[in-house]
Amino acid sequence: MARRILVVPLNPGAGVTSACLGLVHALEGRHLSVGFAKPFGEVRGAVEDSSTSLFRLATSLRPPQPIDAADLENRLALGRLPGVMTNAVELISELDDDHQILVLEGMVPSREQFYASRINVELARSLDTEVVLVGTVEDHDVTRFAELAATVAQVYQVHGRSRVVGVVANRVPEEVDHAELVDALGAHDLSCAAIVDDYDEFGRPRISDLVRDLGLEVFSGDLSRRVSSTVIAAQTVPGFLPYLTDGALVVAPGDRHDVLMAVALAEAAGIRLAGLLMTVGVRPDPQVMNLVGPALSGELPLLSTSEATFPTATRIVNMDHRIPADDEDRARRVMEIVAQNYDQAFLDGLPLRAQTTRTTPAQLKAFLRAQMSRGHIHLAVTDVTDHRLMRALYLLQRHDALRFTALVDRSVLDEQLALFGESRLPINVRVLDPAEGSATAAGLQKELASAGLHLPQDSPLLHALALIRDGEVDGLVGGLDETRSHFLDTVQAVIPLLDEAPVISAAQAVLLPDEVVFVADTLFTAHPDAASAAAIAVRTAETARMCGVSTHVAFIAPSSSSPTAEADRATIAAARAVLAEHRPDLVTCGPVSFHQATTGSVPGRGNPSVFVFPDVASAAATAKALDQGNGTQVYPPLLQGLSKAVNLLPKDADVGQIMDLIVATAVQAADLG
Repeated sequence: MARRILVVPLNPGAGVTSACLGLVHALEGRHLSVGFAKPFGEVRGAVEDSSTSLFRLATSLRPPQPIDAADLENRLALGRLPGVMTNAVELISELDDDHQILVLEGMVPSREQFYASRINVELARSLDTEVVLVGTVEDHDVTRFAELAATVAQVYQVHGRSRVVGVVANRVPEEVDHAELVDALGAHDLSCAAIVDDYDEFGRPRISDLVRDLGLEVFSGDLSRRVSSTVIAAQTVPGFLPYLTDGALVVAPGDRHDVLMAVALAEAAGIRLAGLLMTVGVRPDPQVMNLVGPALSGELPLLSTSEATFPTATRIVNMDHRIPADDEDRARRVMEIVAQNYDQAFLDGLPLRAQTTRTTPAQLKAFLRAQMSRGHIHLAVTDVTDHRLMRALYLLQRHDALRFTALVDRSVLDEQLALFGESRLPINVRVLDPAEGSATAAGLQKELASAGLHLPQDSPLLHALALIRDGEVDGLVGGLDETRSHFLDTVQAVIPLLDEAPVISAAQAVLLPDEVVFVADTLFTAHPDAASAAAIAVRTAETARMCGVSTHVAFIAPSSSSPTAEADRATIAAARAVLAEHRPDLVTCGPVSFHQATTGSVPGRGNPSVFVFPDVASAAATAKALDQGNGTQVYPPLLQGLSKAVNLLPKDADVGQIMDLIVATAVQAADLG
């Protein structure tokens, strides 16, 4: 996995793209494998993003096309920011695997995209990035610049630590003392990553850029010439002659023949002007044009506009100074100069920083989708007539790897479909009416009855378990119409336990704002003994691994007021001893408080990601409390220890939770084989 660096602006016109170009070029000069991506575009419906196009033009990189701004805004309006961030993770996933460092360009706030700063904060959190801030030093005030950087850095925090690894001061005026700027940032514990002076050549557009942006008419000339200054020929010729220098664009009414002749003579004398822009829609007299023609030699750009002189000059001055997507020369020059200005110590330190072991909520969801798509999984589902489950099946039909068998009475299903405004279930769902019966289901019914578990012959759960026994499906999701205890008892009676750590338990993924952790056991064992606690830890660690989460187990200390506190601590010590002997690869700690475990203050290899509680009541209460917290989501329980993927739908689950549980069950089924 690459080290991800998000480059974000401090103020308007910060030059984020140029900072990214320079950073990538500087790191490549150190023979590091560097990638680039811009997760979100800034122009609605744009065929090509300008930053992405510039990188393709000026480097050998081929970044993916960003998520369209229109798509982003539509989903923000619907409150679907988490889904957008999952898409951002998926967008960069291939680059993340292929490079040592991945530079990401953040969004630039504007009148149309006032939400950009919020998106940048969510990007840093969802992609678990480090952050480089980029800004311009306005009014030559380095103290104010440093305070601005320190203020913005406050929103980029994780576990009380700053994500910001450096600040780029861009377009720094000549009068600013570099040492004073470094000291001002250092006073706020900020590292100066680069100081880029205000190079005049960075903002020199081509004549062709003016023609495109201002809609000018072209008479003749070399449109690749660049504009370094704009001269309004308001005076007579002697008054503006000193301004006829290389790169000057002269703006004057079309009937100022004296200006035309002066420009022609300057061009003949070897002054490489940018061009002559004739205003107010007046064309020069043909006789004058014939007279100056030989001096112009066809290379000096002659342009025309119907607008007046001063409004035209104002539009030129206020042009967007970002590098056009087709200006390779300017892009390469900016890239090389900015790269040279990055601090060597800053560049040297980037590959050496310790990698985080966190998995963010967006990364979890992207990982589960990717794992689910790798193979074809067939799940049995009961309770299909529940409108939430039916809605979930329609939303999941876009995933080709998923197939379902719905155990449902056909006549009841038809009634529900009519209420839902549909004529049939999605094409990847086949319907099996339990009333039709099967030999396996009949045998299973007798087997369960002998164990004191009685299911009717047309029970959807009975037939779903029969399909698992026959090998027709890979797993089961259901139980909305069953009591929890009856569902779990029935499943345990039919599905064998795994050989390793043969204890059934339940783990819940807790999606905290910055990372994902797992809590166990939330359903089964009231007070596990040492062997059971070790088995629960093993199974939960395997569930975490299955979901792409690192496996560091923390045994949570019992409450000091608990009457079993002393015994629970002894159980934890014994469980850790069992794991040390039989699973030395598994990193454990404890007993520790839940606060210690979730704030990164536990010594060891990375932050704990698996929390095993001393009793089921504490685990379940913690999961429920976290689910009610701001910015936290808790997945429904995943059953562990069974040899097949079977999971119980909570009766209060919403459509999103049902979809999450189905996807997790599919991944679990693929993992169990």
